[in-house]
Amino acid sequence: MINGLKCNLIIKTRNNKKTNEYYYCDSIKIDPIQYQCNRLDRLDKLYKLTKGSLIVQLVSYDDLYTLVYQLQSITAKKIENSTFDIPKGISIRNIKYD
Repeated sequence: MINGLKCNLIIKTRNNKKTNEYYYCDSIKIDPIQYQCNRLDRLDKLYKLTKGSLIVQLVSYDDLYTLVYQLQSITAKKIENSTFDIPKGISIRNIKYD
């Protein structure tokens, strides 16, 4: 349980050494469009593996330090579709939007 959310765990290893722990919540999903492309956080493959389940905590291990990133809260907000409109003439992944 993380912040009251029941979570599952994926452990990433390299050379038999734990490098990352990903805690994800099956009851909260992100929009599939957000993991069908290369994400800035580089978690697109992980979101595909979890079928879009929200990552609520990431623990990253290194020889010198341990970093913990944890979701603090979730707030529902209405976002207008126009926020995501792509300007004319811009192409993304070889698809031109006009």
